[in-house]
Amino acid sequence: MKPLLTTLAFSAAIIPLSHGITTFGFENPNLATTSGTPLPSVLTIQNAYWETQDEFGDLLAIPGFRADVGSAVAMDPSLAGYGPAISGKALDGTSSPVMFTFASALNLSNFGVNLDNSTFGNIQQIGGNPAFGTNILFYDATDNLIGYIGLDQSIAGFTVTNDLGSYSNVSKIILPSGAFYDNLSFNAQAVPEPGTTLLGSLWVLALLRRRRA
Repeated sequence: MKPLLTTLAFSAAIIPLSHGITTFGFENPNLATTSGTPLPSVLTIQNAYWETQDEFGDLLAIPGFRADVGSAVAMDPSLAGYGPAISGKALDGTSSPVMFTFASALNLSNFGVNLDNSTFGNIQQIGGNPAFGTNILFYDATDNLIGYIGLDQSIAGFTVTNDLGSYSNVSKIILPSGAFYDNLSFNAQAVPEPGTTLLGSLWVLALLRRRRA
């Protein structure tokens, strides 16, 4: 029984624990300001557009979202003719998608967001992928689509609360255009360094051998 206990205790030390919920309320001029658990990566929040061609007019092998010249802003949605925010200000995604870019990839286990209290929205994104439209998109660092979550911008205060299971190596999150977003949250973990799990497993085996000797 003791060798098993030793293995479990050591395994707990090498397996990433649940990171906790990080929440964005968008009340602060610094949109990346969070509450809850600190985010394990530097985050940039920008408006975005869908790019299909390079600077020479040739089609890109993998089209993707690129940062727009303007920075994303937060404001009271009612000032733009939308319904009031869930709390104070909300992130403005009315004219173009909003892109969350992580400096280092993260593993996400759940995701949530609220829309403002209006029935506007459902502006379709440009792109040939059926996941586009009014879906929240998750990409890796090479612009491969990992997965998506549907939302209905025509329902006032629509809430997305989704257990992702496991979205690995997420580098970008795209919020579709046509709405204001509030109280965005997710559970994120840093991606383990390559070889970390293997090294930990070797140490476990070494300990077991010493116990049996």
